Amino acid sequence: MLKTFSRYFVVVILACGLIILAFVSIGLIEAAPEQQDVNDTPLTVNILSGSGITSDTSGTAVVAINYGIGDCFANVKGLTETAINTATFIVQHAVVSGEWITGTTFAGIGSNTTLFLTAPLYGRWTRGYVYLANSTYPITLSLNCVLKNRAN
Repeated sequence: MLKTFSRYFVVVILACGLIILAFVSIGLIEAAPEQQDVNDTPLTVNILSGSGITSDTSGTAVVAINYGIGDCFANVKGLTETAINTATFIVQHAVVSGEWITGTTFAGIGSNTTLFLTAPLYGRWTRGYVYLANSTYPITLSLNCVLKNRAN
């Protein structure tokens, strides 16, 4: 009796293993994802800059696929002491070039302000975008980021 039970047990275990193998091969059970390459060396980039800006502006895209977070330094300067303008900085991301989505938003940054901010990075490309509340008063701005892994 015990010998028969052992044989059935072995058959059941082997059958379960074959079923799981079949599910993995046809995609019903996903295998563990491959480990993404990471870069231990931080990368400093300028993702947005301009002088005399009076309208919404997007910056240059940078490849950020091997990084997980950006520590960013935003700087907004009014070109006159009396001009008041506010800027909303947006860190945008794209998986497919040209199809940008809004990531982290830092709203209401006034003229003559410097701000340090941290933003998670998604997708393949990252760029800065600025929305200006007032197109009458030009500003000078920059958004520089240190791209790094989340653990660094």
